[in-house]
Amino acid sequence: GYDITLSKSTLKLVGNKTYDNNEKLVIDPKSFSDKYLKDLSVTEEGYFLLPEHSYALGVSVEKFNIPPYVTAIALGKSTYARSGILINVTPLEAGWKGYLTIEIANLTSLPCRVYSEEGIAQLLFFQGERCATSYSERCGKYQAQPSEVVLPKV
Repeated sequence: GYDITLSKSTLKLVGNKTYDNNEKLVIDPKSFSDKYLKDLSVTEEGYFLLPEHSYALGVSVEKFNIPPYVTAIALGKSTYARSGILINVTPLEAGWKGYLTIEIANLTSLPCRVYSEEGIAQLLFFQGERCATSYSERCGKYQAQPSEVVLPKV
């Protein structure tokens, strides 16, 4: 395994804004808008406050270049899990490269501190046969992600 670190450079709170009551908003992964986002700032102590029942998007400090015979999955660190924080990162497919967008959900009814520039999740690597068509060969839509939050794409 390998611990990935949450960057403090790009953090976005999703869907926790006050909207006009006449506007019916629905988060649609096929038509995601940055109007759902609010910038989060890290304090001098190195954390940001994640409101109750909300989620944020962040990005890893590390850049990855996954070989065509390796797949990786991420699991949240136990300290965050025991605090009601769910960390989600989709699989790092064989042949994928870039910085990881990290989803951070607060499942509790209280605000929670989330610390940047510390371990947020652990990657587990699985080696196998070279895949028939790697992520890079099929030109996956999230290939070569920059060191910033990447929103859903169709």
